[in-house]
Amino acid sequence: MKTRYFFTGLLIALVSSTLVFAGGGGSRSTQSYYSYDDFLNAAKRYQDQFYYDNSSYSSNGDVASIMPPSAPGSSLIAIASKKKVITISGYTKRGAKNTPKSQIKTLSVAQVNNLIKTKSWPYVSVDLVQASAVDGDLLFVRSNGKGVNGYGKYIHSYISSWTHVAIIYDWWNGKVIESMPDTGVGIGYPSDYNLVLSYGTKSVNGADNVDRIRRLASNYIGRSYWPQSVDKNKNGDKSALKEFFDINNSSSMYCSKFVYLVFRDYGIDLSSHRTKTWLNELKDWSNNFIGITPDDIWGSDKTSPYRDLVQPELLWRMI
Repeated sequence: MKTRYFFTGLLIALVSSTLVFAGGGGSRSTQSYYSYDDFLNAAKRYQDQFYYDNSSYSSNGDVASIMPPSAPGSSLIAIASKKKVITISGYTKRGAKNTPKSQIKTLSVAQVNNLIKTKSWPYVSVDLVQASAVDGDLLFVRSNGKGVNGYGKYIHSYISSWTHVAIIYDWWNGKVIESMPDTGVGIGYPSDYNLVLSYGTKSVNGADNVDRIRRLASNYIGRSYWPQSVDKNKNGDKSALKEFFDINNSSSMYCSKFVYLVFRDYGIDLSSHRTKTWLNELKDWSNNFIGITPDDIWGSDKTSPYRDLVQPELLWRMI
């Protein structure tokens, strides 16, 4: 009797195993999800479908007006991924306002092209202690680096000149609160950023209660940078990007979306709708991108002129 029960149990186990391997259930089914690299590659594939609109900027010297022009057919690059570079004159390491012309450093097109060819970029370290920014301000970064644990390049590298934005949490101790591909939302240290080409800081107009900003930002700690359960079998890459970028989708919390939501909770809308796209899945009726990029926040009229700006001529270095 015991032998018969043994063989019956063995048969059930074998059938169950067969169903699992055949996709009938269990942990070894054929279902697979988009990884971070999948989202990254999709953004790269469609990078030429995005552009940045700076047509309404005034010429009053605000640093926002240095963002690359983006009208289709422009002779200058529209976004960081385009394969052209331009010379930006009038900006020194700490900015150009009231700076004597003799101190202005400019890179020529030939010099920038040579840097591209030799890859001898003058990378910089982000030093919040030496910066002019204070707690509650925004830190913008252009980097060729990877996440702390080796994730691929920032997805926003393909659609935005600034690749990352964070909220300065404790400038004296070099802390920000941010969302990163490898860690999601949490406390970070910009001194750990690698391959930084340029960075800048801005304050948000009317956001004077730093403790409230910290509290609102802390509500998002632990949220994932990208959606963890976008099914490859049911979603094409454009639909997957919609899941990732959509500012109303709670399954992702990428850097600029995190910053946007914190200040939306504060009562300030940082969206400028300057990033545009021709992709139907990712735009509204007027080509406005359904997500938000660091460039959008940089171009918001709810932010002040810059406090710091380091090496802006390298903002347009293509990846």
